[in-house]
Amino acid sequence: MISFLTWMSTAVAAPSDIGVALRQGNCGAASAYTPTKEEWNYQLAIGKCLLSLGQIDRAQEMLSEVSAPWQGHALLYQAEGAALLQQHDKAIGLSKTLLQIPELPKSIQESASLILAKSYISTGKHLEARDLLRPLLTPNRAKDGYIAPAGGIDPAEVRWWLAEGARLRGSESAAVPVYW
Repeated sequence: MISFLTWMSTAVAAPSDIGVALRQGNCGAASAYTPTKEEWNYQLAIGKCLLSLGQIDRAQEMLSEVSAPWQGHALLYQAEGAALLQQHDKAIGLSKTLLQIPELPKSIQESASLILAKSYISTGKHLEARDLLRPLLTPNRAKDGYIAPAGGIDPAEVRWWLAEGARLRGSESAAVPVYW
């Protein structure tokens, strides 16, 4: 009976310990836990951690289990992982799927557009990328000194990808002013 109670307290305590590790940004400790299908919050958070640890295949497997209403976030992280692995066709497909989800938060749409644009540039579709990147330089992001919020899109990254796309398509005169 004592061993059963010990096991139960360990089973109940594990997600709490994992929650603490996640709040502390300790992805190494958090990644040791394998959440159940009902623990979508841990699947999402640990999946994101696994990406940062470079365990992309494991992250994608875990993120594929996340269901609505958090599936959009999981798809975004999966697209990010595919792009990191240079699986650009997969990243493009996931990003396009993500952009077709109705009522998706704007921040997720913008992040998906950025991943899609970077994958387009990597596959030689420079003009398609440009058309996705330009709208990301909203009036606020275009201002000098703008600092993106945590997890937000950095305008310097958007400008760099715009310039890189122009350079790769042979339009260096269009790239130089964007780099600066």
